[in-house]
Amino acid sequence: MNSRAGYLLNAFAVWRKAVIQIFLEINFPSGGTAQSAACDGWEQSQESQLRAEEEREKTLRKALELLGDQSRFKDEIIKKPATAEEATHLLDDEQTAVAFRYTPSRGLETGKRFLIFSNASLLRLLTRVGLDDTLYDACKKRAAAAGLLARQSKPVKFGQAQFNGFWVLDEKL
Repeated sequence: MNSRAGYLLNAFAVWRKAVIQIFLEINFPSGGTAQSAACDGWEQSQESQLRAEEEREKTLRKALELLGDQSRFKDEIIKKPATAEEATHLLDDEQTAVAFRYTPSRGLETGKRFLIFSNASLLRLLTRVGLDDTLYDACKKRAAAAGLLARQSKPVKFGQAQFNGFWVLDEKL
C-alpha cells in the first residue's frame, strides 16, 4: 500500500488478505501441512468467488445490452392494450408479448414514446441472457443508472384503472 502504485490497489482486498493470512498463521502450526492445506483452500475459494463475480458482471452486462437493443425483441412489442386487465393478460398470463408501446398525453413526458414492461415480462425477457431473480434487482438499478429504465413501477392509466410497469424509452421513431 505504500508503493507509488498503491492507490491502484483495492484497500479492502489487501486488508482482507492480511487478516486471513494472520488468522491462518495463528490457528495452524507454522509450516505444517494443515496450514498449507488451509492456505490452498482459501486461495481456491477466493478464485472461485472472483470467477462467480465475473460471471455475474458478464450476465448483467448482457442483460443491459439486451434491454438497450430493442430490435432483438421488436416482434414481441405490441400496441397499447385497451384495458389494464388485457395488458396483464398479454404480458403476464399469456406471455405473448414482453412490452407495449405507450405515449403519455399529459405530464412531463407528453409526446415521448415508451415501452411498458410488467415485472414478470421484464424478468422473462432478461432470462434469455441468463439473468435470474437473484440479479434482477441489481439489473434494474443499473438500467436506471444507465438511463435505460426511465421509470420504475410507474402507473399507466387505462381509464380509471392503472397498470404499474417499468418504462423504457422507445427507440422506434
